Amino acid sequence: MKLKATLQIGAVFPILLALLVSVALFFRMHTLERIRTENALSEQIFRLIVEAHGALQKLFLRPEKHSRNEWEQRARMLDEVLNEAIRQDPSRRTGWTPLLERHRALRRKLTSVLDAEESRPPDAIPMLAASAELHGLMADAVERFRTSTNRLRAVEQVTDRIFLAFVGMTGLALAGLTLTASRNVVRRLRVLQEALRRVVAGDHTVQLEHVVGDELSETFHAFNEMVARVRCSLDALKQEREEWKGEAEKQRKAAATLRQAHMSLADALTKLRRAQEQIIQQERLRALEQIVNGVARDFAATIAPAVTTMDFLMTMATSGWNPRELKGHLTHIHDAIREAERQLRLLADVFLTPEKRPSEPVDIHRAVRRAIRLVSEAHPTPDGTKTRPAFQFHVKASEVPPVEGNMLEFVEAFANLMENSLDAMPSGGSIEVTSQTQGEKVLVTVTDQGEGMSEEVRLRCLEPFFSTKGPPHSGMGLTYVVAAIGRYGGTIDIRSAPGTGTTVLLTLLPFKGRYSPLPVKGRPIPLKHKLRCLVVDDEEYVRQIFFKGLAIEGHTVVTASNGREGLARATSEEYDVIILDRAMPDMMGEEVAIGIREKRPQIPIVLLTGLGEMMRKEGTIPKCVDLVLSKPITVSGLLHALRELLSPKDGVT
Repeated sequence: MKLKATLQIGAVFPILLALLVSVALFFRMHTLERIRTENALSEQIFRLIVEAHGALQKLFLRPEKHSRNEWEQRARMLDEVLNEAIRQDPSRRTGWTPLLERHRALRRKLTSVLDAEESRPPDAIPMLAASAELHGLMADAVERFRTSTNRLRAVEQVTDRIFLAFVGMTGLALAGLTLTASRNVVRRLRVLQEALRRVVAGDHTVQLEHVVGDELSETFHAFNEMVARVRCSLDALKQEREEWKGEAEKQRKAAATLRQAHMSLADALTKLRRAQEQIIQQERLRALEQIVNGVARDFAATIAPAVTTMDFLMTMATSGWNPRELKGHLTHIHDAIREAERQLRLLADVFLTPEKRPSEPVDIHRAVRRAIRLVSEAHPTPDGTKTRPAFQFHVKASEVPPVEGNMLEFVEAFANLMENSLDAMPSGGSIEVTSQTQGEKVLVTVTDQGEGMSEEVRLRCLEPFFSTKGPPHSGMGLTYVVAAIGRYGGTIDIRSAPGTGTTVLLTLLPFKGRYSPLPVKGRPIPLKHKLRCLVVDDEEYVRQIFFKGLAIEGHTVVTASNGREGLARATSEEYDVIILDRAMPDMMGEEVAIGIREKRPQIPIVLLTGLGEMMRKEGTIPKCVDLVLSKPITVSGLLHALRELLSPKDGVT
């Protein structure tokens, strides 16, 4: 038998068996239901006969009307149940009908007896006969119930045996079919397994024989096709592997070439990086050299008058001179030194870390007018004594809001721009200044009719110390403008070409903060109280200058030549103020101040240093001192600083 037919029979047989079992179970359930109904009726009839017998005994003992009514009610109910049993089971009518007829005869007999003896107690003999008849009915009902129960048990036993027989037959049939099918399938699968092992081992020529029409023939045919395809694929892979070997060899050679090129490129990149670092270092050195040369040039030009005047004074020291002439020479020296100090401060503003200064609302129109007045006073208009060709200013100002900045710095910045414009117009001309809003910002332009600049000069004009004018120009004017404007968020742009003049565009931020102007101080007056001062400095000349300068004002001065001596004097004597040099050989000024604070915390301390501006900009002023003054410092500057420091404490106004 074929596997397909075997499996089909194995699948259909359980279905047929299930149908047969279902039919048997249906008839069994129907029979059981009928027998159970008959048992229930037998039980109900038996109960009603018992109740009727009880009512009859009660009537015999108490011949009252309600006892008779109760007995008649029970008898009537028994009749109804018997009629219902006969109606539901017509095939059993011969079994229930005699019982019904006997009961009706008994009922008629008792009814006639009770009607005849209604006026006196019932006779015992008929009553006993009726009771005996009821006992007979009860016996018949019990026998009937016993018979139906036995039938019920017999039906159940027969049904169970049939069900077990069906189940056993089904199990045997399925076991036989399954064994037959499994033997066939296992044999075929072993053949297929062996073929697969040969394929895995590398034998790709395996072919399985198959019988047409067999269920596994398609599987064997598919296996043969799979082996054939695998064989073709392996042949193709072998061919591709040979091709890949050739390609891999090419790739290997290309990788070696690329590796060599990478090493060469890395070496070149290293050399390029080193060359770049050398160029950057050279540019830094060049920039530093340029800055140093510029500073040296400017200082040489600034100090030259003072040196010449001092040489002249030393030459004339052996001969007498006019005091007025001497004062003029000294004034010349003083002005030269002040100019050098101003250039130092300018360099600090440009090259040191920008100080975060509080901004104020700057009126651009007012700053421009003050710059024009400043430039005009330095270069008078043509009146016979002019120092340069005629020039004019044209201001086209629109309504613009105040900007972030500092009035003095902006005035000097505008003045530097105007000075550059005047230098670019050797034959005279006009300078036009405009202002307008551009979005939320303010745009200010300064335009001249000068010679203009080439592109190379325009790109370098903002570099420090770059100048095309030569001495005495320092090349720091535009650098200062960039620093002053950029400190408050502004930007600068220069547009120029040879022969077309120059336009400088300044973009400024509007002022948005709150401004509280500082109170204007009156002219300082000398201290009313004479001070006892301690001056600590390792330079004898400085000590003598401060000693004589303070003594002239009536103050008592004690000097110390080093930090240890100054610390000893400060802690052993009483002083109103202590003036310390910062850089001393044995102790730094901060160390001396800390030692004084430990024993005399209330004494005001002033620290003198050449790095005062830098310390203020970087916020590194020592907490152990009350005031830091930048060197060089004059006696008048020291007195002014002492007045500002001590006035709030001693009440001097």
